[in-house]
Amino acid sequence: MESTSITLSPELKSKLATGHNMALEPVPNWDAPTFAGAGSLHSTANDLLTFLEMALRTRETALASALDTTLASRRPTGIGDSETGLGWAIMKKGRDELIWHDG
Repeated sequence: MESTSITLSPELKSKLATGHNMALEPVPNWDAPTFAGAGSLHSTANDLLTFLEMALRTRETALASALDTTLASRRPTGIGDSETGLGWAIMKKGRDELIWHDG
């Protein structure tokens, strides 16, 4: 993932898409350096597709075991059968799981 970063280089900053509010008006970029791990990561669509390939196991990567580790330790959320892994929300329906994260 060559174009994913918390601190953007001038090149990456030039690629940053402008966000818009509900009235379709441009809004300033959201930077939260104090809580960088909770929303300051910037990425490109291509890098997100690379991450998705790793997560779905459609591409061999050395990170597969690290991803497995983030899902191995789980705790109940108290909402139905839902659980929390290391940074992941895990919703269960029968034998199926939806693993997600927002922010």
